[in-house]
Amino acid sequence: MDIGIALPFMCRDYTRESTITWARLADEGPFSTISSGERISYHNQDMWVTLAAAAAVTERVRILANVSVLPAHPVPLVAKQAATLDVLSEGRFILGVGVGGREHDYRCLDASFGRRHQRLDDQVAELRRLWRGEPPFEGADPVGPAPVQDGGPPVVAAAIGPKSLARAARWADGITGFSVSGAPAELAYSADAARAAWQAAGHAEPPMLSSGCFYTLGIPGAESELKQFTREYLAIFGTQIAENVPKTLTNFDADALNRTLDGAEEAGLDEFILVPGASDVAVIEATIELIQRR
Repeated sequence: MDIGIALPFMCRDYTRESTITWARLADEGPFSTISSGERISYHNQDMWVTLAAAAAVTERVRILANVSVLPAHPVPLVAKQAATLDVLSEGRFILGVGVGGREHDYRCLDASFGRRHQRLDDQVAELRRLWRGEPPFEGADPVGPAPVQDGGPPVVAAAIGPKSLARAARWADGITGFSVSGAPAELAYSADAARAAWQAAGHAEPPMLSSGCFYTLGIPGAESELKQFTREYLAIFGTQIAENVPKTLTNFDADALNRTLDGAEEAGLDEFILVPGASDVAVIEATIELIQRR
């Protein structure tokens, strides 16, 4: 199983130096992928700009948008952004897409929150059409640049529930899931559900399966840092969720994180992406050491 790592883009003290240092350490280390995600009404830096910077200072690791909330955006713009990242990374880019769960982000972008699942289905088809060089409308020039990867970057779906998985199985190259706690039973259930959806859709081969979790490692007060980070991240979903979910987290020491990675492997995941709850460089250094010892 590959192990990827997210840039600590949701941490309040995330800086230019954080992007450069974490991206380079990931590229030189044992990681398969570096990622960033999208939130508009939040303190994080922009996903596309952050990943472009990371692509420019790396040579090996895959670059993952995890994820673009596609129904909140015009498809030609995302097609151009994704193709540009594919060029900047020389074909290392993967586009994760999903509908998101935060209506605030849609409102910020003056986008409709309704029918977003159907719109996502239609938008992925449009993305691939644009990447093939077809114009967005009759008489228009194509939306460039041309991607490095033939047909465009792989598109993976942030789908969890049975309906979303059934939809994704019609158009996605794989699944990028997430578990806040990384509980082995949850990882196994999600992986089995994705494989079942792919089989029901008539695919001969199972999907590429990725998941991830929040964690913190190698710093003083790792437990409190992780729980405060998670509390802030979940605040938009209400006080009860924001206060109760962090109490379930255990991935703030090496033994617990190793158990989570073991569970991910046993679930048959192809990749597990660690999402740090602190931007201190000691976190990624401790993570590198842990992976090298596995």
